[in-house]
Amino acid sequence: MAIHPDPDRDPADVFAHKAFARCQACRLVAPAGPPSGVDWSRPVLVGCPCCGQAYDLRCGDLLALDEVATCPCCGVHTPCPHEAAQVRCRSCGDLFTGPHADAARMRVVQTRWVRQAVAAYRDTDPGRH
Repeated sequence: MAIHPDPDRDPADVFAHKAFARCQACRLVAPAGPPSGVDWSRPVLVGCPCCGQAYDLRCGDLLALDEVATCPCCGVHTPCPHEAAQVRCRSCGDLFTGPHADAARMRVVQTRWVRQAVAAYRDTDPGRH
């Protein structure tokens, strides 16, 4: 169930604190990605960093930041949902695996995404006969 990180906070401020949502395609939890100042009166189109699919995000889709992940690059602690598959460091910007992520499932989703990207590139490659 989606829970707004703080019901008293203006939703436009949420992205300053790294909002997370569950992708509607792969069902993994990852940073949502739109900029601050979002008009929440309508859905916002975002891309999943796990599978690459675009989906509509609504304010009610945002998940609570009930866990803290430590960046493997710089050691900074970043708030995230407990089930986050990926977390973007609030200091250095590195994208890393969440503390309780299902790594095997993430590899399957990412492998599928890479295969789709390669197939799309092959279909548009002008040098291909």
